Amino acid sequence: MRLAVVCVLAFTLAADIATAGPEADARAAIADAHAKLADARTKLVQAKLRANVADDRVKRARAKLAAGADLGADNPLEVEQFYADANLRDAHYELYEAGSRIKLAEARASFVEADAHERAGRIGSAARATQLATQLANDAADPDGSNRYRNPEWPPFNATQAEAVDLRRISFAREAVLFRRCSWLQLDVRVQAADLEDLAIMIGTWRLSRFEWRSGTPIDGGEHEIVVRIKGRIVWRKSFRVASEHGSASVLVDLLPKPVELAR
Repeated sequence: MRLAVVCVLAFTLAADIATAGPEADARAAIADAHAKLADARTKLVQAKLRANVADDRVKRARAKLAAGADLGADNPLEVEQFYADANLRDAHYELYEAGSRIKLAEARASFVEADAHERAGRIGSAARATQLATQLANDAADPDGSNRYRNPEWPPFNATQAEAVDLRRISFAREAVLFRRCSWLQLDVRVQAADLEDLAIMIGTWRLSRFEWRSGTPIDGGEHEIVVRIKGRIVWRKSFRVASEHGSASVLVDLLPKPVELAR
């Protein structure tokens, strides 16, 4: 009996370590991408300053030329302006690249997180994390909104975008499977328009967006409590239970004032 318990504990610990490894790697990749993004932004600002200085010098040189001054055929100021513009283009591209890398790192982290949720039986959380991974991979593949990845004749600009296209395809397919497996929560929220902006609907630490409580959202199985706040004050709460998979729960959140009956 003791041997069986020890084996189970060892297996659980090994599974936790195996999950923690990829998650830690994904978080480290995000931190590295953030650092590179900050460095690219600094270089972009420096390049803009250099280009602006060179542009001012060229404008002064052109004014002298217009006034009849002879600065020679090979104007060094024009050459300086050319290189400043080239450096500025390089800085813009580096910033563009950094944006793709950071989105890809975030997409990988969400994909790993979804796998951890699924292993633990949290199918709703796995579905939401996979959906986020798909969105982030899409942003990494198409940071400028040109929809290049939709046209097979237009290859990605670089290896980062090509990897993002592959991750988006895999994540989207997994998202479809999880969305069919998971349970769903549908809220019918009735509230005065004046309170809508200050309304917060919480399940634990998860704050539901307006889209989620209007359109429905995947949710983990088990017992949950909905807490509704307006301007930080709790005004309504209710508990409900839902199956782990293929279940559904509909909850009416009625915050409208009750009509007052007049005494006869």
